[in-house]
Amino acid sequence: GKQQPKLKSGNKIVPAIALPARKLLVWFAILPVILGFGFLLGRVIVDDSAGALIRQWNGMGLGNYAQVMLGAMHWSLAHAAVFCFAGAALFGLAWYGAVRRWTLPVLTVFIMLVLAAQQTTVNKRYVKVWDEGRLYASNVLIDQLRDQKPMARATLPGRDDLSRLWRTHSFPHNGVQVLDPVSEDLPDDYRAFFTALRAVPLRLWELTNTRDIIGLTASMGSMIDSGEFEIAGYFEVTRAMAMTPAPRDRGQVVWLRNKRFLPRAAFYQAWDVLPEQKVLDRLASPAWDPKTMLLVEGKTLDARPDPLPPANEVAIDAYTANRVGLHLTAPAPGIVLLNDRYDPGWRVTVDGA
Repeated sequence: GKQQPKLKSGNKIVPAIALPARKLLVWFAILPVILGFGFLLGRVIVDDSAGALIRQWNGMGLGNYAQVMLGAMHWSLAHAAVFCFAGAALFGLAWYGAVRRWTLPVLTVFIMLVLAAQQTTVNKRYVKVWDEGRLYASNVLIDQLRDQKPMARATLPGRDDLSRLWRTHSFPHNGVQVLDPVSEDLPDDYRAFFTALRAVPLRLWELTNTRDIIGLTASMGSMIDSGEFEIAGYFEVTRAMAMTPAPRDRGQVVWLRNKRFLPRAAFYQAWDVLPEQKVLDRLASPAWDPKTMLLVEGKTLDARPDPLPPANEVAIDAYTANRVGLHLTAPAPGIVLLNDRYDPGWRVTVDGA
């Protein structure tokens, strides 16, 4: 066959790259430049369309994240443009290296630097290194919930990853009692109770001593504006899963207080006795007022359905896994309700006996 053409470089003879391959390198250098300018044009278009994009996101309930998403689009387009220009420079160096042997090590170093810069910037923005300790770490919201009086539960009704993480790990580990109606491991009596109240979450939270409702602001707009809750605060979540108080327009997480929650322990002077299924049916009925009337399952005592004053909150002197101490001076015969799950192992004493 034909011999490879030779080019002199100093005192050395090096192979020359074939002419079609050199032309191909030129095109490989031009195309990334065109793409790079296309990405820069895309960034200009995003800037011009920012108002329309924000309106679209507001309609989808994502208005609180509009600036974050715009910033991500700007950064991604600029990053792509820079990478295209770097690619063009690489092919330019490759073309130049075809006739200058000393450029080969320079080209190698340049490629390594570009790839390292690409990997570093992508990792920094998009790759999250998970620290198992974050599952159980406290934060400013958890500290405030734990220290509140009187005793009450919190709930995180969202199905997003952040709510799930707090509901199953961070909150319980740090002493915040959580109502978790979406757990897959519910006992049968819990499941029947939550099913009966699935359509009326306000009644569920009222009956279960659930005062604090926490969730992503974007998904709780109707609750924020309903008038049934007080806004306790907004929080911003950092990349490290820490939380800082924030104004409403920047708060990713909202903390609401339920105005209608019942106390953890209360003294009732009126009650009705019903079979199990009728109790479940009555729970969601708007005709039943749980602040004045207690529902008792079974036939262990006679009903006393006469309307009487609202239930009195009972002071809690001690609350541990194995002992609960209540303090009450009863004004008349009645029933003390402890808002916890029933267990046949519990034993009740009155005045120590």
